Amino acid sequence: MKIFYIAIFSTLFAFPFLTKAQKDIIYSTEKTAVLETAVDSLMQIFLDSAAAPGMQVYVSVNGEALLHKAYGYQSYVADRKVDLGDVYDLASITKIAASTVALMKLHEKGLLDINKHLSDYWPDFQKTDKEAITLKEALSHYAKLRPYIVYWAKTVKKNGKFKWFTFKTDSSKRFPIKVAEDLYLHRHYKKKIYKAIKKSPLLAERKYVYSGLSFLLYPQIVENLSGKPFDVFLKEEVYGPLGLKSTGFNPTQFTDLKSIIPTEYDSAFRKRMVRGTVHDEAAGMFGGVSGNAGLFSNAAELGKLMEMLCQMGKYQNKQILDSATVKLFTSYQFPEDSVRRGLGFDKPKFKDKERGYVAPAASALSFGHSGFTGTFTWADPKYDLVVVLLSNRVHPTRTNRKIYQLSGYRNFHQLVYETLELLKEENNFN
Repeated sequence: MKIFYIAIFSTLFAFPFLTKAQKDIIYSTEKTAVLETAVDSLMQIFLDSAAAPGMQVYVSVNGEALLHKAYGYQSYVADRKVDLGDVYDLASITKIAASTVALMKLHEKGLLDINKHLSDYWPDFQKTDKEAITLKEALSHYAKLRPYIVYWAKTVKKNGKFKWFTFKTDSSKRFPIKVAEDLYLHRHYKKKIYKAIKKSPLLAERKYVYSGLSFLLYPQIVENLSGKPFDVFLKEEVYGPLGLKSTGFNPTQFTDLKSIIPTEYDSAFRKRMVRGTVHDEAAGMFGGVSGNAGLFSNAAELGKLMEMLCQMGKYQNKQILDSATVKLFTSYQFPEDSVRRGLGFDKPKFKDKERGYVAPAASALSFGHSGFTGTFTWADPKYDLVVVLLSNRVHPTRTNRKIYQLSGYRNFHQLVYETLELLKEENNFN
């Protein structure tokens, strides 16, 4: 592969009559072409291995998109190719692209202090075993909270039918929360979810354990502090200023169903193919607007959001978030205890050889997140590099783990670093 790259650049810069400006233009064009060729090869491996029916990819450096491409089909029926405008269920990327950026906004407005107790913002935790948990600990997954609770399972009777006070097939004043077509949840059921979180036993040992529990609370905390619904606050404070029109919750409100990538056939809970509604069951029980999952977007718009964060809150001369806030939230919070998390954001593991799904080449300044549905994004301020890989690897079933078996995110991420580094080495003109 390196010989191929060298051949390109040896030919490209063999003409002494080209000015530096002309060489810069040609180099930029070839840089994109070489990166595209490398990524195309890897994406074809994913498709051939049935890691997912299709993908979107976005790579930018210094805010400039070097690669923005769609691959494959929306499903294995192969009747509709993935379009660049199609939106994916981002799953847990919601934790950074919605919950965390909303809390960052509240922090810089002086409405939220990460060193205060979570119970200061969620009074129901007062006088419980969760009273002393700080917001910093919860956001860093260092609060002894359980990873997850299967809330929907508590709505089902032994005969498999839903309990009468949980779901109905028709919407009404008492059952207004749409979880799926012909499936509406009782208006007060979220109180039971909050109660389940409150009563959930803490882990015996204080250590890093990834938990989604506190992220179910943040939308209500945001609304309490801002006076605006979670999704409205995000649209007005972040997505709108960034010009994001295909990023949000409940995607049928802003795009056609045919442009929404399907996820899993849910044979246990919703008994249907999930498309147009959130894949995560807990987020579904909040009507699709949640802090742990539920955000939909495409690669380019998620890339814009990550570029803003990568550039310390600035995007196209607009300061969306304060630079000090971005630096605080994207930094390691408990490095002395080998906790690799920032506030909401995932960070590289401390040893290069143990980076997990992140490229070994990623710097300690970098940050991002992945999502259960097959999504990954990462920003590296050291190189001003942003990458996005969106897939529906759970289609038609979550048992498909091939993207993990192929170390898909890591290999994609590392390939981008290595290709750009090699191109940089070959750019040997003044």
